[in-house]
Amino acid sequence: MHVSIETTSDTSRKMTVQVPEEEIREEMATRMKTLAHTAKVSGFRPGKVPPSVLQNKFGGQVRTEALAKIMQSSFDDALKSEKLKLVGQPTITPHEAGEGKGLEYEASFDIYPVIPLDIIGQLKIERPTCEITDATIDTVIERIRQQKKTWHSVDRYIQDNDRVTINFVGKVGEETVTNGLIENFAVIIGSKQMIPGFEARLLGAESGAHLTFEIELSPDYTDQKLAGKTVAFDVDVIKIEEGRLPEIDKAFCAAFGVEDGQLDTFRAEIKYSAEHQIGQAIRQRLKTTVINALYEKIPVAVPEMMVEREIEQIIVSTQGGGQAQEEEPKKILVRDQFRELAKRRVALGLIMSEISNDAGLRADPTRVRSIIEGLAQNNPNPKELINFYDEHPERRQVIEQMDVEDQVVDWVLARAQVTDRTFGFDELMNSPENQPPVS
Repeated sequence: MHVSIETTSDTSRKMTVQVPEEEIREEMATRMKTLAHTAKVSGFRPGKVPPSVLQNKFGGQVRTEALAKIMQSSFDDALKSEKLKLVGQPTITPHEAGEGKGLEYEASFDIYPVIPLDIIGQLKIERPTCEITDATIDTVIERIRQQKKTWHSVDRYIQDNDRVTINFVGKVGEETVTNGLIENFAVIIGSKQMIPGFEARLLGAESGAHLTFEIELSPDYTDQKLAGKTVAFDVDVIKIEEGRLPEIDKAFCAAFGVEDGQLDTFRAEIKYSAEHQIGQAIRQRLKTTVINALYEKIPVAVPEMMVEREIEQIIVSTQGGGQAQEEEPKKILVRDQFRELAKRRVALGLIMSEISNDAGLRADPTRVRSIIEGLAQNNPNPKELINFYDEHPERRQVIEQMDVEDQVVDWVLARAQVTDRTFGFDELMNSPENQPPVS
């Protein structure tokens, strides 16, 4: 057997295989020998059919079967010899030279890329650290007070931080841009929930006042229909309320489950909760940072077949497979918008798989159970959720994959160049890196 391989792209190959006639005849002879014991031919007893009769009756069929087996086995042997890992199914085109002249065929196929894990030692990872201070606890308590703020009507002019109930309408020329009159709308002055400049125009007004003013929107305003235009507003002030914060006393502490009502106990519980939040935030940020670094720094030639397959899965999950009913130009547009996401997912999947296989990382039953129990804590029926994962192996596999990903992150951190960076509590908790990585 002679094999030649042509590289058609980073992840595509074309293999040409030539099989001599001798190998084909040997395979046919083996099959004929087996067939001689089982073939049923009129006029002959089983096992007594002459070879010439067998050849005339079954020769064509036996050669076809022999060629199919030889193509498959020779292709598999060639893959092993060249140490190529196949992606999907190959496209095999036979070029039989004719009876007695052997076999030649071409096989086009995709292969898994080589992933250079030695780069991991060069990765630079920033590991966040955060300390809970008395000032941090004070900030959390103040935030809780703000959440428990109560509102009380006042008879005075509007000030910053007041909650004001208004009726208003906005127009550009004669066209309303607020879908008519908006009634009993509550706005907190200084919250920036209205367009820039609107809340400031209410300052100093009193209940019952009627205000008219214009606001020129910037050219880069988010609503392009209004960008750069001047909006005229008519506003009626219905009610003015000021916020009052609760006192930090025994009743306040007891309302949050502190049985003894003591501030020191309340602060200790806040610290414990904050430390738990910090631990989760640090872990999530580290995972996001590691996964982003793996994708950005490790070069991966992604097989196009795998990208197309991933696009299909994304479309099914986001659109319920509805794309199949769309017109061809729209299908192409939809597929293109998911292409980069699909490439990222495939590349990361290949990298993570290579690391887990190389390091021998497997899902740990104890860790998987711990993850499931952690999810169950936030479920109204914890036992029911745990039973769900026990009874549905396919859903449990998702949790097992999460565990393997966590182990990969730990494996990378043990080998990468890791430096610590101190964060404030709010900075860490509000960091976009705390969101799950796109993978």
